Amino acid sequence: MSSPEAKQEANRKFYLKNTAMMCERALKRIREHPVRSAFIAHRAHAKDRGIEFKFEFEAWVEWWGDDFELRGSKQPDELQMGRYGDEGAYEIGNVYKVSKSENSDRPRPYPHITF
Repeated sequence: MSSPEAKQEANRKFYLKNTAMMCERALKRIREHPVRSAFIAHRAHAKDRGIEFKFEFEAWVEWWGDDFELRGSKQPDELQMGRYGDEGAYEIGNVYKVSKSENSDRPRPYPHITF
């Protein structure tokens, strides 16, 4: 059995060797399935922020409807999925479409920050 250092070095070499290939595959999936990729990214971002995400793919697509192409996070007029009171899960009944500028201007509760 190899040492932890040897395993770590083998993992590092594998990562360095395969990073470009993995990125190419990911970009290919995004190009081939942009809507599914957007859904997966939204769900992952919510998880990273500790927010429950209760949408299934089909319901998420239906909720965005004709506004799907207007969604984003770079331009002030792009649409985002806001949560009422910035609380609770991303789920039907607790979300609404809001522009990035309107969503960014609202005060947010940050219960995880203590002073």
